[in-house]
Amino acid sequence: MDHPAPAPARTPAPRRDVGRVLPFLVMLLIAGFILKEQVPAVDHWFQSIVAPKRYAAAEACRRAALDAATQPDYARVRDEGTVHETRNGFYVEGVEIGDMGADGAETAYRFSCYADPAGKLVKTHKDEVVGQP
Repeated sequence: MDHPAPAPARTPAPRRDVGRVLPFLVMLLIAGFILKEQVPAVDHWFQSIVAPKRYAAAEACRRAALDAATQPDYARVRDEGTVHETRNGFYVEGVEIGDMGADGAETAYRFSCYADPAGKLVKTHKDEVVGQP
């Protein structure tokens, strides 16, 4: 009488312990979000990846706003503004620039732009001095 050979013992599949990795992944996501919100360079990189056309329009407007300063070498971006989509491009509003005034104190102005989908500026507008910071 032939007896069938015993089946080889199965080795259990390695258990993937998601419970040990999940807290680490959640912490990474939270740290990434904080970096995006608090570090402008990280936010710019993220925006250039996620929405490159919006990013190009915003950057073009910021560059034009800095170039329009009375003393461009001493100008800075105080507020990066908000990008809105239009039917055929973007409207960037509220770019606030701090500029060195005639007496050495900082003056500020707001700048807004219309840009086409490629990020090329179509129309810009510079508001008068917002006030002293």
